[in-house]
Amino acid sequence: MSASDAVWSLFSGLPSSKRGNCLIMVLQAAIDDSGEMDEWKDPMFVLAGFIADSTDWAEFSDEWEKALLEFPTIEYFKMVEASGLRGQFAG
Repeated sequence: MSASDAVWSLFSGLPSSKRGNCLIMVLQAAIDDSGEMDEWKDPMFVLAGFIADSTDWAEFSDEWEKALLEFPTIEYFKMVEASGLRGQFAG
């Protein structure tokens, strides 16, 4: 299913008299968490994220891919692995 098909499916169940008056807002976000849900280990839990328009996300995605391909190449970035020198950052 293409992106336009997915959007069309949100409106296709409405008659044309109502479809033209609908507004839709799609949010794209990158969200990450920090901390542990165990109150005895770490009583803090942080959730943070970024929201941007589609043009900015497309530009960011291209730049992020370039950054991941720089030496030393990694497949993804997780701060807990970077700070602990494990996973993608082992060795």
